[in-house]
Amino acid sequence: MIRICSPDTDYKRVADLLNLVETNPVTADTIRRWDSREGSLLRRSVSVDDSNHINGYSVVAHAPWVEEGRFFLWMIVDPAQRGRGIGAGRARRCHVGAAAGSAGAAVRPTPAVAPPYMPSSRSAVSRA
Repeated sequence: MIRICSPDTDYKRVADLLNLVETNPVTADTIRRWDSREGSLLRRSVSVDDSNHINGYSVVAHAPWVEEGRFFLWMIVDPAQRGRGIGAGRARRCHVGAAAGSAGAAVRPTPAVAPPYMPSSRSAVSRA
C-alpha cells in the first residue's frame, strides 16, 4: 500500500532509508528542516507492507527555479524488499502525482509537508 508520509510517525524510518544512499547523515529533524523551506510543491509518500512497516519512500517535488511542469522524483526501496515491484509501483504513482501537480491538483505545499530540495541523485520528471 502507498500512503502519504506522516512527519510524526514516518520520518525516522524514512531517514533510515535515506541514510542508505545519502553521503551526509539524515535524521527525522533533518527532514523537518527540509520541510520548512518555502516556495516548492511536493508530495512525500511511503509504501508499507501488511504489517505497516515502511519498505519504500518517494518525494515528487517542483522547485521554484525549475521550469513549469517539471518535477524531481526521488525514491528508495528497502534493499531487502527489492525485486518485488515496489519501486515500479512507486514510480508509476509518483509520475501520476507529478502530472496532477502540474495541473494544480494533487501536489501542493502545506505547513507540515513543505518544499524540500534534497541535492542527491534524482530524475527530472516531465509531464508528457
